[in-house]
Amino acid sequence: MDYSGIFAGRADRYICASATWPRVRHAEFASYLECLQLRPGERLLDAPCGAGQMFTLIPGDVHYIGLDPAVDFASACARTGAVVVQADMRQAPFVEGAFDVIGSLTGVHHEGDRQSLYAEWFRLLTPGGRLALLDVWTGSATGAFLNGFVDQWSSQGHWGEFLAETDLQALLGVGFESTTLRQLAYHWEASDNAAMHGFMLSLFGLDRRPELSTMQRAWRELGWVEEKKGCRIPWSLAAIYAYKPGGRA
Repeated sequence: MDYSGIFAGRADRYICASATWPRVRHAEFASYLECLQLRPGERLLDAPCGAGQMFTLIPGDVHYIGLDPAVDFASACARTGAVVVQADMRQAPFVEGAFDVIGSLTGVHHEGDRQSLYAEWFRLLTPGGRLALLDVWTGSATGAFLNGFVDQWSSQGHWGEFLAETDLQALLGVGFESTTLRQLAYHWEASDNAAMHGFMLSLFGLDRRPELSTMQRAWRELGWVEEKKGCRIPWSLAAIYAYKPGGRA
């Protein structure tokens, strides 16, 4: 099942989690913004845009457009005031060279045919434009949590095809140059363990409803240590940067 099919079934729970506990992934979105390296006047495509969390962080002098295949996500993003298009990421309704920057946060691991996706992103970038792709890396503790614990406790299941060296090669194969890789480490943070438990139940669609103690055992595999105040879950993503030939944007 691809991104569209997955979130046709649970986008509403994801949106609810993001609205109820908006600060949990703050460090993740801050890392994404830093990786985009946006400059005044640039045209940014955020794909997939999810519930539109990034739009609220983007500087006002950047031209933001969100793209998402899931109807519920596109609607939620539009409610933030963003310009949003609901469409297939591989057949986006934009002219060639429409964007200076394309950013993608944690949607690609739900896509099996990434070669065609990368080719479309290459088409959409202006010469010298850049791609910042952030997602889970193969063999990481985060990936094991998603394809293990989340898969076990969601009736929909979770089997992500995470980023690997093959993605770097695929990007070069469609025409990108100067691909680089960076590993990011930070925390998801909630006011207490119960709040983090509720957030993950909703965000990941864990309809088999693991108890807090069960979820805590999985958190320990991520490096979680119980604290007197708050709940901080170690999390990690890989950031891949790629450039379209023609002079750096």
